[in-house]
Amino acid sequence: MRHFKPVLTTLLIILMALPVIAGRRQIKKGVNPMLTSARIALFSSPPRYDEAMAYFDTVLIDYGPIPEAYFYKGNIYAEYASREYEFAGKIEKFELMSAHYDSLYYACESDDVKKKYKDKCDEFTRIVDSIKVFYWSENYNNGVKIIDRIDKELNPNLHSAADSAAEEAARAALYATADSGKGYFGIAIAVNSKDQRSLEGLGLLYDRLRMSDSALVWFERAYEIDSTRISIVQSIAYAYINMQKWAKSIQYLKKVHELEPGDAVTLENIAICFNNLQMPDSAFAYNKKAIKVDTTSAGAFIDVGQYYLVSSTKYRDSANYFKRENNNAEADRYIALENELLDSATVYFGKGVELDPDDVFARERYAIVLMVKGKYEEAAEQFKKLTEMSPNIKDYWINHGDCLLQMQEFEEAMVPYEKGLELDSTDIKLMEVLLDIYNSQQLTEKAEALSAKLEELRGQ
Repeated sequence: MRHFKPVLTTLLIILMALPVIAGRRQIKKGVNPMLTSARIALFSSPPRYDEAMAYFDTVLIDYGPIPEAYFYKGNIYAEYASREYEFAGKIEKFELMSAHYDSLYYACESDDVKKKYKDKCDEFTRIVDSIKVFYWSENYNNGVKIIDRIDKELNPNLHSAADSAAEEAARAALYATADSGKGYFGIAIAVNSKDQRSLEGLGLLYDRLRMSDSALVWFERAYEIDSTRISIVQSIAYAYINMQKWAKSIQYLKKVHELEPGDAVTLENIAICFNNLQMPDSAFAYNKKAIKVDTTSAGAFIDVGQYYLVSSTKYRDSANYFKRENNNAEADRYIALENELLDSATVYFGKGVELDPDDVFARERYAIVLMVKGKYEEAAEQFKKLTEMSPNIKDYWINHGDCLLQMQEFEEAMVPYEKGLELDSTDIKLMEVLLDIYNSQQLTEKAEALSAKLEELRGQ
């Protein structure tokens, strides 16, 4: 018995200690003490962010979605983000910030969270809203400034670079600045991924870099949030245009038209896409719609004129076929149809030139149609204007001379013919016409010189 007592005493001590040890494993401090400990760490000087974060994590693990824990964890991640120097690190921390703020919103709205834990939800959400607005606005506006700088300074510098070294330096500056823009927009998206403006802004930045594929990705993400914002729909349409995906661009340009039916430019662009798809009838229909919307739409008038001009050639081919078959009645019918289309082409080209006098293409087509219709005086006027606008194009001088020749104005025709010969001194046909004029006008010296030149060319 003498040895039993110490053993029993030791056993009793162990048995008495067991509930204490077991209790340590099971006892929880409670939500409020844990939150208090976290706040003490958070608001100490200096703040002990990691310690506070550990307390908040424990609260969320042990007690579920407590709004206050999400609120302060989001604030800590915002603080961590402000200490990052690289954009990638900032974006990662801001994404974590936003994730915890989103969890705060969820917890405050959830019926599964006890009411006593939600008594400060109004205050928390008001503060979070202002924090998100601040960080979003700051970074979005910085991104917009980057785009503005690219438009006004960096891209112009690249385009005006005097040599390869200057071009390389300008491109390096452009891409370095663009990287900052991507970072700013990336932060804005991390802070609030539901605001389509920052997604659209990042798309515009890629657009400025001529990276249409990447731009399209962000435009389409913005479109998923707001499919009625006209600038987004336009951006998608023009990204597809840059990629020469005409059918897709038409799809979105039609949506633009639905949102803004009074915009004639959109209708003209739809027509251009249809022309690129070799669908002239559809292009014609949309150009006519554009004219109906805006009677000052020069491009639409010019394109309709071109449609009528091209269409007229089909009837001309048919007329020539029936002439060869000695079917004059049918040939005359197609000639009448051709003339009808040429009359329409004349009207629309004429209006296009009136609205846009500097459009060389329109004026050239207008002059040709007038010439074909036998309106030589009007055609001569247009070709004369073309020689002033593009003095180095030989055909304009020759056509001007041809019109004057048809009007029996031989002396006046010499001037444009001679200018044409200056531009191409080997044009034998032109030299022959000019030689006939010299002979008819008894300009012997000029005729002899030109005849000698002509013989020399023929002998080669």
